[in-house]
Amino acid sequence: MKKFFLPTLLLFSFQSFALTNAEIRNAIQTEVVDLMTVPMQVDQATKMTDVYVSTRGIVYEYDISIDQDALGDISTTLTNIKNGSVQMYCNNDAMAFYKSNNVDAFYIYYDVSGNLVGLFRVSNFDC
Repeated sequence: MKKFFLPTLLLFSFQSFALTNAEIRNAIQTEVVDLMTVPMQVDQATKMTDVYVSTRGIVYEYDISIDQDALGDISTTLTNIKNGSVQMYCNNDAMAFYKSNNVDAFYIYYDVSGNLVGLFRVSNFDC
């Protein structure tokens, strides 16, 4: 009986403390989105243009002030950007809420003409 009871109790206790999607959205909206001013210049070539909540996450949109043809190898560029985003998500104490609540962060990049350059997701599974 103990072998069945303890795992069942642990399973339900973990689930009862998990935040719902609505609670995640509300927390991100009030603690992140409402406090941000966009557009925001991130670096010389990149501007954050929008931030909004998704089902269980946050979406960041960026404009790059370069035409995608001038970016060179887009795959390498996006891989480098994603690696930096993963490092921040996984190692920055400010992202602890995201990690502990399995919050997805989506990043969308457009070029100077508004063409989609690429997008990617970073989540707890990347850590």
